[in-house]
Amino acid sequence: MDDKKQKDYKRPTLLAVLVTAAALLVTLLSLSLKGGAAVPVQGKPTGHDTVYYTPKPAASQGSPAASSSGEEGPYRVTLYQGKIGVFREGETEPCLVSDVDVFLLPQEDVALLKEGLSAQTLTEVRAILEDYE
Repeated sequence: MDDKKQKDYKRPTLLAVLVTAAALLVTLLSLSLKGGAAVPVQGKPTGHDTVYYTPKPAASQGSPAASSSGEEGPYRVTLYQGKIGVFREGETEPCLVSDVDVFLLPQEDVALLKEGLSAQTLTEVRAILEDYE
């Protein structure tokens, strides 16, 4: 600092402050516009609810025509090759296989299907299968 003239840093400092303030202002404006342009959620959001299967009670008023139509069971609804299979009692091949992939079901439902669900009529079988669609 002997003979050298001291540099003036006021102007570059003021310019840096103005550029920083402008960048901050642009960022804040873009964030506020982004929040206003968001698409609203459609439908009811689903949480991580666990769904448990509860079999429907048998119909108390069965018609005689239904019992004589050949749909008498008993049937067993269980897992079969990654799908849901319906077996007649004592048979090893299913009489019906659903299109539902078992890996898409909750673990609780898979555990129930591993144990197997029993039904007395095809109507009950259909009601059980509808619960998994």
